[in-house]
Amino acid sequence: MTINNKETIRNLLYAGILYELHLAEDKLNYFRSKYKTDLKNFEAAIKNSKEENFAEWDDYLEWKGFQKNHEYLISQKEAIENENYKVA
Repeated sequence: MTINNKETIRNLLYAGILYELHLAEDKLNYFRSKYKTDLKNFEAAIKNSKEENFAEWDDYLEWKGFQKNHEYLISQKEAIENENYKVA
């Protein structure tokens, strides 16, 4: 039987969040580089476009999902840093 203390669990959670955050940031940087803009401007451009580009819409949905996940991961990271979490 393995016994883990709160600090060990905290470190494992924190490392997992940092890993996921790194993956999300890489993907966000990929889209910013690919389209030479940020999500807000890209969203406005494709919504106002007269022609529908399915590949761009697919990228937009993926980009938006990664952005939401990134925001969530930042909040989780801050919760751990501020010790605002419980281990049950």
